[in-house]
Amino acid sequence: MKLKLFLIAALGACAHPASSVSTSPEAHAELPPVGASAALVMVSDTGPATPSSPVPYSAISPAGDAGALMAWRQGFIERAVAQGVRRETAERELANITVEADALRLDQAQPEYSTSAGLYIQRDTGEATVNRARAKMAPWMSEIPSRYGVPAEIVVGIWRQESDLGGNPGNYDVVNTLATLSALSQRASPERTAARRRDMEGYLVSALKAIDQGKLTRAELRGSWAGAVGQVQFMPTHILNLAVDGDNDGRIDVRGSSRDALFSAAALLQRDGWRAGEGWHQEVSLPANFDWELVDGPARLPGEWERMGVRRVDGQPWSAKDAQAPAVLILPAGANGPAYLALPNHFVIRRYNGSVTSPHYAMTVGLVADRLMGRPGPSKPWPAETRFRVEDVAAAQRALTAMGFNTNGADGKIGPDTRNAVKAWQRANHIIPDGYLTSALIAQITAQAAGR
Repeated sequence: MKLKLFLIAALGACAHPASSVSTSPEAHAELPPVGASAALVMVSDTGPATPSSPVPYSAISPAGDAGALMAWRQGFIERAVAQGVRRETAERELANITVEADALRLDQAQPEYSTSAGLYIQRDTGEATVNRARAKMAPWMSEIPSRYGVPAEIVVGIWRQESDLGGNPGNYDVVNTLATLSALSQRASPERTAARRRDMEGYLVSALKAIDQGKLTRAELRGSWAGAVGQVQFMPTHILNLAVDGDNDGRIDVRGSSRDALFSAAALLQRDGWRAGEGWHQEVSLPANFDWELVDGPARLPGEWERMGVRRVDGQPWSAKDAQAPAVLILPAGANGPAYLALPNHFVIRRYNGSVTSPHYAMTVGLVADRLMGRPGPSKPWPAETRFRVEDVAAAQRALTAMGFNTNGADGKIGPDTRNAVKAWQRANHIIPDGYLTSALIAQITAQAAGR
């Protein structure tokens, strides 16, 4: 994904569908996401690599430490060669690396403000965005569903989120940025620092192997500060193992060729379990006596949801395939926003950028695809919301913990622990327990804690 410099707040929890045909993203937890956010996930799909010893954060200047980078380089070349990279390639490509200060700065960046999922979705599914995406639809895209079973509109929605339809693929030297992050990236603990560096080294090994095998040149390995490349923001490991020559010119170019990029994205969705012929989400209405504890809970077949009073807002019947698909009820913007039954394909889209516990990315992609297919947007308006500061979230976390609703830390980031604490507090205060944090709710929580 194209990294946004804000946090996404109030992210809906992803459930393990109860059905045996579940495609919950947790089933694929050993695999990394694709785009720039992949660099933020502590997993590696490139085999073991021993990172250099973590450099204490205080020892690294704001611009980085060129000496530490060079010391890391010597050890890394040996590790890369041991993993199959030609020594000549490793030495040549790493000969003139320098500290990429932007990568270190953005890697450590703590944004001042958070944006709620509802605001994020509204911003990226507006009429102007959909019209620009519609103008990019081309006849050759009809090959995507016939080849991969994935609707072209879904892939275009991903294309829009990852590089603004190819207009912003990033221009950082990926070898240089990955080397910088492999040597100098810092996290809150030595263990997390080591994991982060190990991941970056794995991606760098893949980049060098791609050069070795003639799949990419160094000039083509340009992308985000975190190492993602091209119009659909593939990490080097995915370019090496998954990318497709969509235009049949004999080479793979996810940066310069829209066909290569979009075919590659579709191939990845197929690999991750896309279910051909099924939808991805469906807006629903909830009965007056709805049990809110069912939100983000176990998946049920659409017929089971209907027996509990949950109805499609369009009044249409479920297709034969969708009727057999386990669906999770989600509230992307809380109880005051639209409600959706998220089908297995929704979770495949989540996996694309690693948002396995967050609906915002997949909802945005899916809603853009809906509009490209001529379907209407949500029938229920998104609630009016405001941005809030990360420190406001941290204050709410401290307040919740003080009142006995433990968030397991006050880092200003809204994850499952914080959502569960918010839900517990809402239940205790006779508020709909949707776990969705807003500016108004933050104020209410902190005021109650202050008045104890």
